[in-house]
Amino acid sequence: MLVLEGAGAKFDRVIDLDSLRRNPGGISLDGGTLTLEGIARDFSLIAQEVDLKRAEVKMRLEVRTPKDTVGNVVVNSAEFWVGVYDFPMIDNTRLDHDQRCAVVLNALEESSADITLAYFPGSYASLKEKPYYQEVVQNLMKTNAAYNLDLSRK
Repeated sequence: MLVLEGAGAKFDRVIDLDSLRRNPGGISLDGGTLTLEGIARDFSLIAQEVDLKRAEVKMRLEVRTPKDTVGNVVVNSAEFWVGVYDFPMIDNTRLDHDQRCAVVLNALEESSADITLAYFPGSYASLKEKPYYQEVVQNLMKTNAAYNLDLSRK
């Protein structure tokens, strides 16, 4: 997590498991807006279930990017179980612009769970993940633009 925090952004939340047990539909956690490489995204988390025997919490994640290049709001969503043995560099959600986010379960007790949402560049994801063709082209275009800008200064 220290590596991802240094390269990206994060926020922490605490889930009240007693409240979750009373609300079978799940409970919404306070959302957060994080910015990385000039891209601001709104993150929403909903805790849906808890399994203390397996030390896991079922989460729903919604990521809203206010505007893409055409001015549309882009929404990504995912449902997953997160446990204390999941690694954010491997178990993460792919976002556009070669970025990722992951929910990490830091601690789980009888009455509460401590989680962190990490938002980080895709280059910090596991090596098994291959970038999409569009991401490769975008990265090449960025590199080319930066190279041309550097040459124009000379």
